[in-house]
Amino acid sequence: GSTGVRFTEEQLKRCDEKSDELGISRNEFIRDAVEFYLEWLSRESTEKFFKTVIHFNVFLLFILLIRLQFPS
Repeated sequence: GSTGVRFTEEQLKRCDEKSDELGISRNEFIRDAVEFYLEWLSRESTEKFFKTVIHFNVFLLFILLIRLQFPS
């Protein structure tokens, strides 16, 4: 069934902006965001998750810096 959830105006604005960027409805965006967060919470080790994300981002930054120094 339908349920009500309260959001601030700023939260709704940010949800609308992101859902527009992704080409999906506000409801779909919020559903996906909640599902992602619930899955994230259920991980055995959020620390491991964050370490993986951080290492990947550092790697991408390294590649970007190399490309900026040595353009093709």
